[in-house]
Amino acid sequence: MVALIGGISLISCAGDPAVRATGAVPIGAPPLTTEIPVDPPEGSTVDPPVELPETASIDWGVCDDPEVTEDELECATVTVPLDYSKPAGVTIDLALVRIAATDDRVGAILFNPGGPGGSGFDHIAQAGTTMVGEMGLDGFDLIGFDPRGVDRSGGIRCLTDAQVDATVYLDSSPDTPDEQAALDAASAEFDAACLAAYGDTLALYSTENTARDMDFIRAAMGDDQLSFLGVSYGTYLGSVYATLFPDRVRALVLDAAYEPTGDSVDEQYLTQLVGFEEAFKNWVAWCETTESCAFKSDDVAGAWDKLRAKLDEAPIANADGRSGNQAVFETATISALYSESDWPLLAQALADAATGDPQKLFLLADSYVGREEDGTYSTIEQSGTIIRCASGLDYELPADPQALIDALLQAAPRFAQGVRPEDFEDSCAALMSNVTVPALDYTGDAPILVVGGLNDPATPLRWAEEM
Repeated sequence: MVALIGGISLISCAGDPAVRATGAVPIGAPPLTTEIPVDPPEGSTVDPPVELPETASIDWGVCDDPEVTEDELECATVTVPLDYSKPAGVTIDLALVRIAATDDRVGAILFNPGGPGGSGFDHIAQAGTTMVGEMGLDGFDLIGFDPRGVDRSGGIRCLTDAQVDATVYLDSSPDTPDEQAALDAASAEFDAACLAAYGDTLALYSTENTARDMDFIRAAMGDDQLSFLGVSYGTYLGSVYATLFPDRVRALVLDAAYEPTGDSVDEQYLTQLVGFEEAFKNWVAWCETTESCAFKSDDVAGAWDKLRAKLDEAPIANADGRSGNQAVFETATISALYSESDWPLLAQALADAATGDPQKLFLLADSYVGREEDGTYSTIEQSGTIIRCASGLDYELPADPQALIDALLQAAPRFAQGVRPEDFEDSCAALMSNVTVPALDYTGDAPILVVGGLNDPATPLRWAEEM
């Protein structure tokens, strides 16, 4: 069973919920071709240069998107090959939003917020002007984009919103054969629906191809080099870009670094579980020493345990009819542990749930899984699963599952509870063949700043050091 934490998959007690909604890959006639070389370093698994569609200049215009509310923002699309080895074939339209440079223009900065599957379009639409002002970026075009397979850029939707709503919070600690069957059916339903809708093209939604898309955007902007700001999984995307196109890097900032290529099998499973276990302990210490904490008691951790067990045994109904079970409870907790600013909301959500009202638990959990108030979903979990598989970021199988479970429970007793030996399986095997992860190897001269923080549950400082 796999959950997505900060964009990186991890074994947890949260189960393997079925993922998102409906749709198909946009297609269209490609323009005339010209050679845009792909620059793989020596020994790379990257394909050699191919003839790519000509990158005409981007036609920026007025945004027709509900997320865009400021006049400074402009929107556009860029058409790229779905398969870079077949550039004259099917294409995909990438959605872009920008705040144009207002000072002497230096170039463009592309932004990715993580995931995988996060919308860079949404982030710049909502916070771009603040970023420009506080970071002094007046000399740059600040550009957010939805990567291939994400939301506006041919968002991967294998299931309908109704199907997702019925499965996203399934009881993830199966106590009965019926509960286990429901989890198994949800996983099989997602796999079958994705294969029926996308077939072999699922493997094309990889980090490497998104990096090539970024270079396509750079060329369409008329720039010789690219600047990039990536967060969490976005740091890995930036690193792959630097590996493929080292001479086209102007500068990269990789914040909350994710470096998956050097972890042992045990580290793959332990790293984030331990991070969230420690973040939970920090939240408990805050709550027990803060008078305003709504869930305050002499034993906050014990109270959390009891409430989890209660909701597992007897879920409580939300006002909209949804069942507030332990899966909602755990997802809400994980969502809030990313930022101390959400700690008071988590405390209030738990206090309300203890008295029979799960509304605030759903508020936190829904924001994490991409659910809107009207029951529609973004593509983040659905596209995130496919991107992770297509990028070869699925975890290796342990040689001794029970020994690993023992280690998980020792290091992260709350967030590893419920893991069983049968939960370790190749979650990508039904969707596509195994993918070789390229070694990160930057050979360029431009500066790359890698940032890591202490007490970051999703992307620990160790990954920043390794990157």
